[in-house]
Amino acid sequence: MGAAVYTTGAGGADTNPLNSWASVTGPDFATGDFTLKINTALAMTLIGDAAEVDETLYIKTHLKDYTAVKQYTSIVIKITAPACNCASMLWTNPSPTAVTVAVASTDTPAFPLPIQDTANTANDATFAKCFLAGGTCPSTGTFPIAKVKYADGTSSGAALSGYTWLTITQSADNTQTLNVAPTAASHIGVHNIFVSFDSTFGPNPTYTALTITVTCQVTSIAPPAAPVNDLTYSVYDKSNTAHDFTTAAYVQTPPCNYAVTNNF
Repeated sequence: MGAAVYTTGAGGADTNPLNSWASVTGPDFATGDFTLKINTALAMTLIGDAAEVDETLYIKTHLKDYTAVKQYTSIVIKITAPACNCASMLWTNPSPTAVTVAVASTDTPAFPLPIQDTANTANDATFAKCFLAGGTCPSTGTFPIAKVKYADGTSSGAALSGYTWLTITQSADNTQTLNVAPTAASHIGVHNIFVSFDSTFGPNPTYTALTITVTCQVTSIAPPAAPVNDLTYSVYDKSNTAHDFTTAAYVQTPPCNYAVTNNF
């Protein structure tokens, strides 16, 4: 005895077996029974965005050595839609946001969100259900302060508490921002900030969120105070006082601490 399953009608029109989601196995060695198997993982390709659909299958049974002796039995399979489940969400790391800030200036760049990766819709019907008819899964989550790190060259990074010009206030949603306020020449350069996104669904990705370039442009220079003593010069008097300006301090605003050359 042999058996097969088709979606075309009875009467010999069985040239299109649909074995991708329905199949017959057997016979069982002990009982001789045949088993109809339905692959529910492929349900979304059958049901689309409908609540349920009816699929008619035709089970053909025939004698093993006399295949012309056969019969068809129709069976209606009711396929119902699975509930949406966003647990299979994956994430792709975004490109870091580039920020340029001058010393004595401020900026508040927001951390870029990771990008939804919906590849699992191909093998998870409950996840695929979420994206039917324009649906989606929320890209919600938070950036915990303890997981916002300064890239100091180590694998774990450094806590922001060691960098007083970089501060963050924990938010209740996924729009956290970093307060960038460089104040000294030591802040000049390129700095990277990496974060961990605690997502509502799926894994928690860690990535470089910000690349901060700190620059400095001098807007004014305060010259040293002019000498007020020993300003009399007598011709041919070897006791005249000489004023040395080689170490005079010229104060830069903002404090860029650029090297200054005195020319007299």
